[in-house]
Amino acid sequence: MPERVAMEIKALDPTRAQDPASPLADEGTQRFRLLSELEAMQAESQTMLASLTRRDPELSRYLRLMDRKMRLVAEACVDHDEVPLPEQETEVSLSAGGVSFISHRELKPGDYLSIRLLLLPERAGLLLKSRILRCTSIDQHWQVRCEFLHVNEADRAVITRHLLQTEQRVRALESSE
Repeated sequence: MPERVAMEIKALDPTRAQDPASPLADEGTQRFRLLSELEAMQAESQTMLASLTRRDPELSRYLRLMDRKMRLVAEACVDHDEVPLPEQETEVSLSAGGVSFISHRELKPGDYLSIRLLLLPERAGLLLKSRILRCTSIDQHWQVRCEFLHVNEADRAVITRHLLQTEQRVRALESSE
């Protein structure tokens, strides 16, 4: 199922790409990662919050309000980051293991990319290392297929949760028609 995301790609040095301990994050991307971290924490807290809702609905409402408040503050911080958010939305095929997208230039299979991915509408930011698996010519463009490398569990959970939420939104739209 195609996804709309904002994405930036850059060539990545093979040594850095293959080293799991070599982070992509730098000072200019710390706030970008903030929304992704909050998304991962929210996913972790859902079970606890559901249990708390049954015992103390008022406290649960308060905690949900605090969560929304933190998210708004984080979004304001990200909107004023030194490194702006990726602006160009594009259609991709996304999975927890990789991404496929259209490129205006040919990319070489086996090369490595740094992918800055902004999942929409939740605006979770991911910085991912990837390796190009395939690059196929299609009508003056290139279909590029990449696998993610060294994805941590929190990022994988954010992607999986995004895919599930997208599927739920599609089903809701289809059932309302």
